[in-house]
Amino acid sequence: MTQQEEDENTIVILSDDDEEEEQALNDSTKRKRRRFENEEDEDEGEEYDSIEDYDSMEEYEAYESFIKSAEGQIFKSQTLPDDHEPVVLSERDQENVWKDLDTILTDLKQICIPDSITLDDVETNFACGIPVKDNAPDIAINVEGILGPITFPLCPKDAQRILDTTPDKNTCCFSLDTSKVLLNLTFQEYLFETLLPEIYSYLGVSKEAAENTLLQANQFYICQKGKTLNISQTTSKGAYGTVMLILPSDYSGGHVQIDYQGETCLFQPETDTFHESYYIAWYNDTTTNFHPVTSGYQTSIILSLIYTGQDPTINTASLQKQRIMIENGYLNPTQEAKCKVLMDQAIQSFQSELVKNHQEPLLYFLKYSYALPGITIDHLKQSDKITTDLLQDIASETGYNMYLGLVQRTVDAQVSEVDDYSIDEEGIHLAQTVLKDTFTLVSLNDEEGNNILPGPVILPSENPMIQGVQWFAKCKPEEEDYNEKEKKIKYIYAKRSALVFIPKSKLDSFVKLKK
Repeated sequence: MTQQEEDENTIVILSDDDEEEEQALNDSTKRKRRRFENEEDEDEGEEYDSIEDYDSMEEYEAYESFIKSAEGQIFKSQTLPDDHEPVVLSERDQENVWKDLDTILTDLKQICIPDSITLDDVETNFACGIPVKDNAPDIAINVEGILGPITFPLCPKDAQRILDTTPDKNTCCFSLDTSKVLLNLTFQEYLFETLLPEIYSYLGVSKEAAENTLLQANQFYICQKGKTLNISQTTSKGAYGTVMLILPSDYSGGHVQIDYQGETCLFQPETDTFHESYYIAWYNDTTTNFHPVTSGYQTSIILSLIYTGQDPTINTASLQKQRIMIENGYLNPTQEAKCKVLMDQAIQSFQSELVKNHQEPLLYFLKYSYALPGITIDHLKQSDKITTDLLQDIASETGYNMYLGLVQRTVDAQVSEVDDYSIDEEGIHLAQTVLKDTFTLVSLNDEEGNNILPGPVILPSENPMIQGVQWFAKCKPEEEDYNEKEKKIKYIYAKRSALVFIPKSKLDSFVKLKK
């Protein structure tokens, strides 16, 4: 989005001619932050392991409860290389023996994984609704006709001050044109830089549409007890979607029900909006039903998503159709043709002499890591699910069985003798050459998510990675064990999820291990 387009979007902004006044507003409306989010706190990033590190028994027990509940959840962390400079100097220019196969698979994913799947990699839907994140800035507004800013959570006194600016017509909810309501700039920046990309991701908006979308604020609403929101006259012409930004306040009711082709999404934001904002977004070819507010004041801003690009085929219907195709793994005819060519090339590569002579398990690391065992393909993030489906088809054609596995890499290396470069800026020792490179298969899941290994298995090959060792070398070691006397070091990397290709001729050895 260009600066000019952002300027056009600035219907909801905070008038701040005096920079000091804006600073005073921000200081006066700050909520109490968690300790680790305070940049000026000397204890930032410090870990707390024992009860002595906590201010009270209640805080310690709350932490313990959180840890125990988290242990039972599926852990999905991004496993992509973090572009850390390889700590083994010889790996910085090391060639990948599987380069041709890796290139084909990379090209295949670029064709089959749509550009609407962003970093968040979420499941898309025709509507979405979640609270804003903990690091969101505080909200304050200026309302025409009211002296001074209105801070949030909205108190009944300030709500009444806003309501008094316009005579009560006793119909639906109180509303103001957004030209009379000015939102602070810090939250506006958060809206454009954080919330809007999230909305694109959850709605499955394509990259072309997202880059050419105008977010236009339309109306400011306050719904009090017994009133029901009605935005039928609010949506901008040509908008493909609508966003409802609910500002912090104490209220109940006001649920939002959205229906599309027999499916229903019901959002009940009142439990989350006392201390934080909440947004609901939906495509405009859905049916929306707003429930009455039963107590308090529901305060919201309605905004429109308007495509301003040059592609005449992009509209609500086409974006919804594309989203459904992505959700079901469908490809258009052009994608199917390109995919077939690359699939054939990948099969030929797997059947090449290089791969045949290897005759050992091969690894292809996924975008995310998962807590194994107990995970099946259905549990995977969308991009990993598409990747797994593609490679499963290739494996079935080339004499391999493919499993979801958890892999850990350890490297024994000789430390650099050059003192000036023996430790990097993060305090990690640098090594010249690898003495031993070990890949350990920690678990191997069957289709039901059961681990078929009785214990960890060390892979016999030192080159099992289709993406090449450089991919893993860009990951920062989780631990290091340095022997100063011998100038040797062991790097231990975090466990990462991978697709494991096992030749069918070698499968019996894994089955015997299980028996």
